[in-house]
Amino acid sequence: MISLVAIAACADAPTPREVFDAEVVPVLERRCAATACHGVAPDAAARGEVIDATRLNLPLDAAGRIADRDAAYAAARRAIDAVEAPAYSTLLRKALGGAHPDGLPHHGGSVLRGPDDPAYQAIRGWIEVEPDGGEDPAPLTALERQFADTVQPALAAAGCMTAHCHGVTAGATPYRLDGGVGGRFPIAATRANHAASLAQVALDGDPWQSRLLRKAQPPGPGIAHEAASTVLLSGAGGRVPEIVAWICAERRARTGAGCTPPGAPPITGFVFVRGPVAPRAALDLDDFTPGTDLWLATVADAALAPATLTNLTAALHPDGPADVRDPAVSRDGARVVFAMRTSADRGHRLWLLELATGAARPLTDEGGALPGGGVATDRDPTWGPDGAVWFASTRAGALAERGAVLDAELYSVAPATGAVTRWTYTPHVERKPTFLDVGEVGDTGGSVAFTALRDGVPGRARAHAFRFPPSLRSEYHAHAGVTQPQTLFHDARELPDGRLVAVVGELPAPWSAGALAIVDRDLGPELPPGVAGPAAVERYLPPRVVLPGDGAYRDPAPLPDGRLLVAHQPAPFDPADPAARFAPRLELLELAERPDGGGPTVARAVVLLDEPGVALTDPEPVALRAPVRDDDAAPPPATASTAVFRHQGLPMIDALLVAPAPVGVKRPRDDLAAVRLVEHLPVTRAQRAAVPPDETLFGVDGASTVGLGPHGPARILGELPLAADGSFQVEVPAGVAFRLQALDADGVATGAIHDRWFYGLPGQVLTQGVSAAAGTARYGARCAGCHGDPDGVAGRAPAMEPPDALTGASWSLARYAQQDPRRPLAP
Repeated sequence: MISLVAIAACADAPTPREVFDAEVVPVLERRCAATACHGVAPDAAARGEVIDATRLNLPLDAAGRIADRDAAYAAARRAIDAVEAPAYSTLLRKALGGAHPDGLPHHGGSVLRGPDDPAYQAIRGWIEVEPDGGEDPAPLTALERQFADTVQPALAAAGCMTAHCHGVTAGATPYRLDGGVGGRFPIAATRANHAASLAQVALDGDPWQSRLLRKAQPPGPGIAHEAASTVLLSGAGGRVPEIVAWICAERRARTGAGCTPPGAPPITGFVFVRGPVAPRAALDLDDFTPGTDLWLATVADAALAPATLTNLTAALHPDGPADVRDPAVSRDGARVVFAMRTSADRGHRLWLLELATGAARPLTDEGGALPGGGVATDRDPTWGPDGAVWFASTRAGALAERGAVLDAELYSVAPATGAVTRWTYTPHVERKPTFLDVGEVGDTGGSVAFTALRDGVPGRARAHAFRFPPSLRSEYHAHAGVTQPQTLFHDARELPDGRLVAVVGELPAPWSAGALAIVDRDLGPELPPGVAGPAAVERYLPPRVVLPGDGAYRDPAPLPDGRLLVAHQPAPFDPADPAARFAPRLELLELAERPDGGGPTVARAVVLLDEPGVALTDPEPVALRAPVRDDDAAPPPATASTAVFRHQGLPMIDALLVAPAPVGVKRPRDDLAAVRLVEHLPVTRAQRAAVPPDETLFGVDGASTVGLGPHGPARILGELPLAADGSFQVEVPAGVAFRLQALDADGVATGAIHDRWFYGLPGQVLTQGVSAAAGTARYGARCAGCHGDPDGVAGRAPAMEPPDALTGASWSLARYAQQDPRRPLAP
């Protein structure tokens, strides 16, 4: 029998559609059209199924055959590449499955045995005669072509694209690469690999600081890497110089300038704050220290010794001394935004100053007295995507969770219009926003990171880094510092290789000073006292190093070449002593990696500026840097009044809260029947007054007009039953903070204490949790990487499968009737 494809070149050759009907439809019916897969039963709509018209859905008749071949043809054509090669089509690669070298992750696994499978050949033969398809790619751009010719072959030769390293099935690994088909790379694969690799490079002047290169070298010039080989690019045909050239070309495309020549200064200067010695609390925005000004130091060489010093703000407060702090230099190096306060009864406001001319203007309104007590103040500005300035502010006028200080929330302001957007609504104090730009963990590319104080549970107060992307594709989530033994992880800043440097210390924090720590991908769990240390635990935790040094540090500011500007007070200084005198000097720290893989250390410290009895703080480099990387997704429309909260399984999260460490058995409770959403009710200073113990019935110390304990008032926002798999989804009012409380069948609160406050912005969808009933596959994808094996076997390597592509982890009973993805349930 002669195939229709074989005679396609004849004068009376069948049309592509005829080839599809004759050759492909039988394959789809046999391999793909089960109703549990891509088949759509005749009564699907009547039974409430919602069919996504953009996916490969095949309408069936009562006999299980394709009933609407036009629809099937259109759906199949959307998944083919008719320009390059049929084998590059998603229709074929998905059907091969993630286990095949040329395949892609597929929930249905492998339905084609390989290129020799007659069914594969039938589909490929049809694609060969199709004139166009839905995946026909646009040509590579010049930079994508440069990547394809230089970087991609080096990564392939180094073995980076294997499944257990950075291949497409390396689920929880943040950097994933498509290994292509048969040793060749489709345009779509090259484009995806280019975007993924671009997130691993430093575009601010020194390409050798790129994570892509530093991870591929041994400790010393490189940084710790889990791969067995520590010199991954040494045998890649001498491609490292070409990789450097590609990075510099990418920088030029974004900034108009190439990389910094060797030996040249990485910055043109730095700004800093000069003023009197005074307390600077880490988490309280209400202190007033007049007598400070913002200064600019220009530099002439790579040693960064100041050549000239200029007071930038003296003319902005002619009526008396001011409190100036928190400078942030724009990514183009032309402007600086800072906070300035001129009197005790007015709060800080943000100012924008042009460095070339000295022209300055207010960026936010001057904060005055709040109706409920205290003053509104805007602090901690940082430059975000699209030139917006993000900052922390007490303008909402509410107290933080335990009532000690005014709550600080995150906002952004557009410099061109002055329009202000509020981004957070928690009772946690949020400080020091910064943007993550190198590497990715989930949706962190282009995300804002900040310090958040969580002190709602007695004895468990911590301040560490959280983050979320402005697109709101993921929620306000813990990011770094939670595994540190210290309770304060403050003012985190990103090094050009993607690691974080931060100030660490202990709460309460009367000073914004402490030791310096560097962490790499700190996404490990919060460890109970006494758990950290055993090798079985440490293997799960990210590398984190407290840099040696005396005295106390604050305001770490990374430079494009990996060095650090810091404010440093040498010994003696006790950060725990509120009466201590903190007169830091400005230093330049040169870091080096220990050859044994033990992490970074300070190789050299140089004093740049020192004035006895004068505090020199807040150094910020002036340099041309690439714009903040956008995560390519717009936030939901702000016109919505609600958000959706989806939880995939409360019992498993309860078990993790009881035993968060990477050791110990996780035992989900079977008596959790419902969930209560407890709403935080903001109060002002005037509403929350102290009550003397003798005015309470039992002489309670620490009582207030809102309660006998340190907590603020709360109320029940809602209660709802859990689905059989422990999941729930609920529509909540936007901008309202709430936490979770598990209930038993009698409606009595039970289980672990949830100290995390959630909230949703208008139109946002927040997803949490994992099902305990789904087995270890979903747990392995979502939780094992940080919390260890669920049966408590500490030495077992965590599973890292992609959570949805292979396990359908999001198909909870609360979201879908009978876990059928075509039968969504309303929240």
